[in-house]
Amino acid sequence: MNQKEGVRLRPTHTYIDIKKTLLSYAMLSANPHNIQPWKVAFPAENQILLYVDSERLLPQTDPIHCQILIGQGTFIEVLVVAASHFGIRVDVNYFPQGEYDNQSLEAKPVASLTLVPDETIKADPLFQYLAIRQSTKTPYSSEILSTQQLVEVQKASEQADFSIQLVNKQDDHDTIANFLTEAMVVEEQKSARSLETIGMFRFNDQEMRKYRYGFGFPQNGVTGPKRWLAETLLVSRQKAENDWPRRGENNTQSGGEHSSFWFVDQRFE
Repeated sequence: MNQKEGVRLRPTHTYIDIKKTLLSYAMLSANPHNIQPWKVAFPAENQILLYVDSERLLPQTDPIHCQILIGQGTFIEVLVVAASHFGIRVDVNYFPQGEYDNQSLEAKPVASLTLVPDETIKADPLFQYLAIRQSTKTPYSSEILSTQQLVEVQKASEQADFSIQLVNKQDDHDTIANFLTEAMVVEEQKSARSLETIGMFRFNDQEMRKYRYGFGFPQNGVTGPKRWLAETLLVSRQKAENDWPRRGENNTQSGGEHSSFWFVDQRFE
């Protein structure tokens, strides 16, 4: 497995078993709170069964497991992209042992992934970004995509089994912005939900090394001296966990009081 020029590979991708190599990339995919809710089985040399890890759920934030199942989809897609780099096609069979309803989870695989060597497959250009991608939690710019950029986005779905619908009118922008605002109010209105999120936050490097999942200040756009200041003087797990229960069960004020934990990002803008 030779490194292609300009492509960043995982530092530990020298497994004899290609399945493990592909999994090392798939584990980098976006998922809720970076909880990494995946389990796999190897029923055959060229096959991976993907399951939801029932011990890694978010019952307060995601009670019907919608986000968890989206995370299964990102895992599959990233594995498919990585496989293309190594000349492998992945045949995906969803819910091979039967589906379950959208209000529950069952001990059935979400997908069966069959690895097929294929000399005709083209390496996906997104592969070079897998080892460096990160879900941003920093403010988005108001820059509008150009017509050419919109065309390129549409082209991405021409040969795919999905479609892309672009929202490009101001009224639609405003509607979606309101949806997002209302969703954040729901997210923040109960201390149990906020405490669940705090439980996934890593307040320093020691916690990140200990748990190997969750998210921290760098994933929230707080780096360098600002990160040092936050970790050293402003925020700690004890402060964050003690603060929220005092806010009560229905802190729904938009722009009202928040714990110092949630205020860090705004304070540094």
